[in-house]
Amino acid sequence: MANLTLDDLAKRANVSAKTISRVVNKLPGVGAKKRAEIEKLIAETGFRPNFGARVLASSRTYTICMVVEDQTSHYYFSELQIGISRACISAGYHLIVEPVRDVLEKGKDAIARHFAAFRPDGLIVVPPVCEASGFTDALTELNLPFVCVAPVEGKNAKSYVEMDDELATYEITRHLIDLGHRELAWLSVSKNLASMGLRESGFLRALREAGIDQRPEFRLPPPPEPGHGHEMAYQLLTLPDRPTALVCGNDSVAMGSIAAAQRAGLVVPRDVSVVGFDDSPASESCWPPLTTIHQPISAMGQRATEILLRHLDRDQPVTGLTQERVQYALVHRHTTAPPASIAEKDK
Repeated sequence: MANLTLDDLAKRANVSAKTISRVVNKLPGVGAKKRAEIEKLIAETGFRPNFGARVLASSRTYTICMVVEDQTSHYYFSELQIGISRACISAGYHLIVEPVRDVLEKGKDAIARHFAAFRPDGLIVVPPVCEASGFTDALTELNLPFVCVAPVEGKNAKSYVEMDDELATYEITRHLIDLGHRELAWLSVSKNLASMGLRESGFLRALREAGIDQRPEFRLPPPPEPGHGHEMAYQLLTLPDRPTALVCGNDSVAMGSIAAAQRAGLVVPRDVSVVGFDDSPASESCWPPLTTIHQPISAMGQRATEILLRHLDRDQPVTGLTQERVQYALVHRHTTAPPASIAEKDK
């Protein structure tokens, strides 16, 4: 019975083929009772959808493209890919990861030619590509459906999923201030990542509200390319009057800062507190385990893809823009403590 067609199953269930398709692809629009009945029938018959026939019949490719600037093994993009892939598999789509650095600034025609070869049904556009207004404007003109992950610029014209980077960094900086730190430094990642500007704004707001002036010698320019921050942190931690706490733009910079502290003969968190951002896979296994902001990266990728698939739904498409914000969490581990001056007084 595994050779049943969609129409065969629809006749048995006394519903339309579209309804069967919606259940198979886990799309909304089917009542809970009817969905349960169809899922039971699918299990009993061993029905398997013929994706090849589905593509030929619909002119769709049933592919979603994750648009990245370059190929990378960075944990952020790996986590996004996991979430996007999870949503694609659930809906019967395939995922393609496509670097677009070569066409970002070449205009609409070059972008059209780039995607014509494999004709994705929709795109998930991730940082920093989502900040390239010329690129996303071209996608709109080409009528290529897309959803962005964590855009900063031009958000009003895009569907997207984001979290509040500014508030999250404000909260983790306040944590350090509440411990008694007054000599805090911000370590950024790269100028070309727009989220770093939001995170730095949160850091500065926390200082401003606490009446703390950021010392000029603590303000170091970010490296031109993303890096682990080791040299920046070492430069700060070997100053005669060094910071007692480092607020880092992501976990990679934070872990580089922990290594820099060890190189400078300091102990984390006794001599210097360090916090990160992302809650990357290594943040719990490094030593000491890192206090950081949990950013639900894979969940953001999954939710962005679910939104895209709702827009692609031919039976009940979602129209207009969909803009959602996910929640973060401050993860307390072992890289923060009161500054040594306060710790000594408390003894």
